[in-house]
Amino acid sequence: MKPGEDESEDVGQINRIAAHNTADLGFCGLESGVLKVYDLKSGVCAKTLNAHQDGVNAIEMDYVSSGYRFFTGGNDGCIKVWDARKYECISEVLVTIICDNMIIGT
Repeated sequence: MKPGEDESEDVGQINRIAAHNTADLGFCGLESGVLKVYDLKSGVCAKTLNAHQDGVNAIEMDYVSSGYRFFTGGNDGCIKVWDARKYECISEVLVTIICDNMIIGT
């Protein structure tokens, strides 16, 4: 990828990648908690988001409702819903593990 205006030289450890199937966007979740959004046509980093307080380990696209939402999950215990047009977090849930294989959202 070509470095964009807000792109640093070393992104660190990449935990997860994903691509939007119609918007020509690529997503890169980093161990630092940063989420980078790339314009796949130009190869330039379009946005750098401080998505989580710890590593980003999940990125999923929402193609059912609006097509412009995506979800991230991090080591900080949060699941976040993002608007892919504005690059804004529109909702978040803190997930707490209370015993083996049981997860409760708070």
